[in-house]
Amino acid sequence: MKIIMKSKELNDIFFELENKYDLFNKKINGIYFWELIRFDLNRRLLIDKWIITEPHKRIKNKYIYIFKNIFNLLYKWIFKNPFLAKQGSIFIFWHPRRKNINGIDYDIYTDFLKEELYNKNMVYQDFEIFYWTKYYAKSKFSKDILSLDFIDWLALFFNKKINFTNVDKNTIFIIEKEILVKFNLKFNLLNLISQKLRLYNVYIKVFDKLVKIKKPSIIIEVVWYWLIYKALNKI
Repeated sequence: MKIIMKSKELNDIFFELENKYDLFNKKINGIYFWELIRFDLNRRLLIDKWIITEPHKRIKNKYIYIFKNIFNLLYKWIFKNPFLAKQGSIFIFWHPRRKNINGIDYDIYTDFLKEELYNKNMVYQDFEIFYWTKYYAKSKFSKDILSLDFIDWLALFFNKKINFTNVDKNTIFIIEKEILVKFNLKFNLLNLISQKLRLYNVYIKVFDKLVKIKKPSIIIEVVWYWLIYKALNKI
């Protein structure tokens, strides 16, 4: 039986759970894990209670996607990987959703800024994640968009298993039980945490090398809550 909730009620219970178990101060494998999963978990709860709908249409199986699009992905690995970024440039991680204005796809969050940089002959570099969205159109002021798919695939294939201690597992079990009691939702929290930590560890290493090698003068970021950007923010 579904428990019907309003957004404020759900979030109040969610915040109480976080405070009750001091989740922001708990670590797994030396990483504050809660900040990496809370957005996805909260969104899953909001969707389950029919408060919101899924905002994006993502790929369900990345391995199948790679197999079907292998030549396109190889092209991006060779010619569009982030290590080809201009040295010392302004890095712009813009939004994948576009607003079509007079037949042209615009990123309403950064295009006005890029136009100003373009007119002032300032060097900037655009980055985008392509694998989960239909939007391939270039911005009017983006002549060379590099793809973060390169980093995502590295994380997908070269991540390492996370070893959970008994204390870790006990903490996760308690939270899972609370979620079941409070929200009537059976959720595999261990699996979510493992998945996030495995990817995050690779993201951290690659972004660390990218920033040290390319030395961007400024980093401008639109979406902070994606895991790949959390890793960028961390380094």
